Amino acid sequence: MNSWRPFETAPETMCDILVYRPDAGIFIASNQADENTGENCWFSDSGEDLTGDLPTHWMVLPQFPKLRIENE
Repeated sequence: MNSWRPFETAPETMCDILVYRPDAGIFIASNQADENTGENCWFSDSGEDLTGDLPTHWMVLPQFPKLRIENE
């Protein structure tokens, strides 16, 4: 079951997750290596560096809905 977890428990591997920050709401963030230092940093899906203002909570992205194709 997906549920909100404290951001301190977010995965440290390169992945996309759903995050929450009180001033920004819910959005997708990803953990990426910094080009200059090689350290892992969090970025929003719009490219904002979240290092100075991390989200408070995270959860696994939900599965995409399964599309049902009807025969004509």
